Amino acid sequence: MPPSLAAKGALYDTAGSATTSHGIGLPSRSVNQLLLSMFSCDGSGAPRHTWPGAWNKLAEVDSPGSAGLSFGWRKATNDANDALTITTPSEQAIAIMWAISGWDEVTAPEYATATGSSAAPDSPSLTVSWPQTANFWVSWFGMNGGGDAGSTPPGSYTEEEDFGTGGAGACKISTAWAQIGGTTQNPGAWADINQTWVAVTIGIRPLGGGSLIVPNLSEMMAILAR
Repeated sequence: MPPSLAAKGALYDTAGSATTSHGIGLPSRSVNQLLLSMFSCDGSGAPRHTWPGAWNKLAEVDSPGSAGLSFGWRKATNDANDALTITTPSEQAIAIMWAISGWDEVTAPEYATATGSSAAPDSPSLTVSWPQTANFWVSWFGMNGGGDAGSTPPGSYTEEEDFGTGGAGACKISTAWAQIGGTTQNPGAWADINQTWVAVTIGIRPLGGGSLIVPNLSEMMAILAR
């Protein structure tokens, strides 16, 4: 079975104000679940985002304009060590943390990133390094500017967040996930306003030897004819 989204923390949103310390809301979680946090801000010039040592920061990427994002993970211990406060220069930010169940509890998520300036933030193709095919995929982007409820996710993806901070120097985050068989996934483009962005694809490894078997067309027709 593929991993699944078990819970989400409260959306972190500076709501038009700039600050240097960003405490990301913790989801309800169980020991050994995967905590994945995605952080978007209105400043650029990486590295600018400082994550605590108990977390594994995967990447920090600038857009072609004045926006950037970072993201990271941790194996949940369901105690104070799960807390996440990211420090930056004074700027607006918006972020979310997910708890994901059914991952293999060892392997770090793998990812690919892309940047651009358009109305179509494009999560790039990612091929994971493990053989299991029942993977959990995340497509998300951070944008300079943008507002609430303005994004359309790639096909086959379930949208979770679609929020902007508002105010001068705004930034945005949009997230979605899918359980799609295979070791390669190319989510494709979102639709939003014309702005500078960073788009990300993340792959999460399933527990055990999980393989997702998708019947071919002839097999599906035979099943339906029964």
